[in-house]
Amino acid sequence: MKNIILSAVAILLAIGASTKAQDQKYANPSFIPSNIPLNPDYSDMTPIEYMEPRPDDVLWSKVVWRQIDLREKMNQALYYPEVPSDGRISLFSFIFKLLQENKINAYVYDENKEDFSPENKIPFPEILKNLDVYYQTKTNSAGDSIGYIVPDNAIPTREIFKYYIKEVWYFDKVESSLKVKILSICPQRYYEDANMGRIEKTALFWIPFEPLRKYLVKQPMVLNDFNNSQRITFDDYFMKRRFTSNIYKENNVNNRSIVEYTSNPNEAQVEQERIKNEIIDYEQSMWDY
Repeated sequence: MKNIILSAVAILLAIGASTKAQDQKYANPSFIPSNIPLNPDYSDMTPIEYMEPRPDDVLWSKVVWRQIDLREKMNQALYYPEVPSDGRISLFSFIFKLLQENKINAYVYDENKEDFSPENKIPFPEILKNLDVYYQTKTNSAGDSIGYIVPDNAIPTREIFKYYIKEVWYFDKVESSLKVKILSICPQRYYEDANMGRIEKTALFWIPFEPLRKYLVKQPMVLNDFNNSQRITFDDYFMKRRFTSNIYKENNVNNRSIVEYTSNPNEAQVEQERIKNEIIDYEQSMWDY
């Protein structure tokens, strides 16, 4: 009987302490009560690693370049919000901040190759200059420059409408499956040239995708306007192929893009379908007897 009474007293004291803590929390004018986990904590997330095959285990492979248009409905989650808010951020603003913090590297864009050697690395001040971004220099007590301060609304997210991605498809004979790995990504900028009086477009830089993934996996995004609790990370978005895209080039002897050897948009579309079907049909052909 004594033990029962002591247990009851302990429970009542615990309830009282919890109620007091809740009262103190609600007494704080900056606290907004919510029992719903609107922003899950992704800070400890790590990307699922690729199982890199041995060269001898790759029976077939094809390298393709795709273009992701952010004006397509399935891709709009990469464009919005134009200014970071409520824990959400656009893909370009996210990449820009990683470059600003020197967490990832950007490399010179070359339409004929992707060269990630040190001499092709683009310093962040050069990126600021190329994008004509407003910034302030951060200095230490000795007056030495130690970084840059860029307001969120100064990042030219509104001018990034497309991305290039380079990927490789390959058949792994050990697992008897067709796999794909994204190798690099490149934002495309569309801006008004005041001198020329027209819209110009330019590919900004290449970023190796694998070093980027460890940060993409920590950033959530909302895909569903109807249910804001259905959040995935940027890494999920790419790994689960939630985007829509068009092939604009495949690895070929002449190193030409599709528009360079087709004469009109209809021919280009037919060629895109041919390349896409070639990838799909290869896996199917492995099971034909």
